[in-house]
Amino acid sequence: MKTLKSFTASILFLGMVANAWASLLVTPTRVTFDARDRVHEITLVNTSDEPRQYKLEWVQNTQNENNQYTRLTDTEIENFDIASPYIRFSPRRVTLKAKESQKIKLLARRKSDMSAPEYRSHLRFTALPPELFDPDEEGTANGLQLKLNLMLSYTIPVVLRNEAPNVEVDIVDITFEPLTANNKSADVTVLVSRKGNVSLYGNMTLLHRATSNDEFEPVGFTNGVNVFHERDRNTITIPWTEKPYVAGGQIKVVFEGAKEMAGAFSIDRIVDLN
Repeated sequence: MKTLKSFTASILFLGMVANAWASLLVTPTRVTFDARDRVHEITLVNTSDEPRQYKLEWVQNTQNENNQYTRLTDTEIENFDIASPYIRFSPRRVTLKAKESQKIKLLARRKSDMSAPEYRSHLRFTALPPELFDPDEEGTANGLQLKLNLMLSYTIPVVLRNEAPNVEVDIVDITFEPLTANNKSADVTVLVSRKGNVSLYGNMTLLHRATSNDEFEPVGFTNGVNVFHERDRNTITIPWTEKPYVAGGQIKVVFEGAKEMAGAFSIDRIVDLN
């Protein structure tokens, strides 16, 4: 019976940890220091009805061609242009009351020997779970204390640039998976290439028209697309979600720069579905 009670409490604890992370709102979800920028701010908001505590720290991630992140090894870090040595932030630990917000200040400290056009690190926000079990209370099963230290985290990229963007962008390939009995979602996979001195950031729009006499209408969006400086191409998926699926016709993919990259690039490509 004690084991069952402890197991039930453990499941409850996991739910509390997940809820602790879901209650944090971070804005913006990407920070870019352009060549003349010195200060940026990030706002954290505790959207829950209980106090929460969060820890902030740098992590070093790289991006693969499928838009996933992996942690850099110590050896890889030596050959990667990381931004964390040139950016300070405070505070490093935040306790927020219910519905309370807190600003995190980031300060760029550039050095004369910075030769790369762009540097990047990722800022991690870790939700520190409340202590569910008191060590002095009954909370062991078969001699093992059920005190879990599971922590959930979320990261955002922080980019530091020394040069103005000068990029070339191309849509290399578009693959369409039509809606069928076996495929429940009509998705478009887009392969994008990048050339230039800095990473890309933009929004993708999927449009469709049934005939050449019709106007293209938006049927899907994927916003916040990153192609970082270590990648020369990336694969992005756009789900068909905005209108009912219609077979045939043409699709059009538009990729445009957003935020600090607004106006830096805009490209589109049309594909026949017939």
